[in-house]
Amino acid sequence: SKENTTGECAGFDSLTCYYILLQVVQWAAFYCWRNYMSPYKDKRWRSKRDTALRRDKYECRNCKRFGITTTATVVHHVWFLRDYPKWWLCLWNLISLCEKCHNKMHNRDSDIPTELGEYWQDKIKPPTSATKKYF
Repeated sequence: SKENTTGECAGFDSLTCYYILLQVVQWAAFYCWRNYMSPYKDKRWRSKRDTALRRDKYECRNCKRFGITTTATVVHHVWFLRDYPKWWLCLWNLISLCEKCHNKMHNRDSDIPTELGEYWQDKIKPPTSATKKYF
């Protein structure tokens, strides 16, 4: 086989190599965040999550609106963690939900609020002291 002495990447042009490397780095960063550095693995989050579940008596707050009692297994950030990271441990920003209702809160592909997610954002407004820091 011919030895590569030109600095090319196994027959690819340098721009293609750059994009391949970028994808690998992005995947590795996401993997590390998701599995090791995720805020959801933090002890403070687990404690706040438990507090929210106890506050809501382990019942889904969305189902409860319709008089249905469903066990809550998920704690949802009304104002998304991605968009408002400073509010990730604010109890006012957390609601207990069942898995079914949680999946209805945001589009899983685009991660934007659905109509139901927007309903809860309208219902649970940030305190004025929290918005002063953001806007």
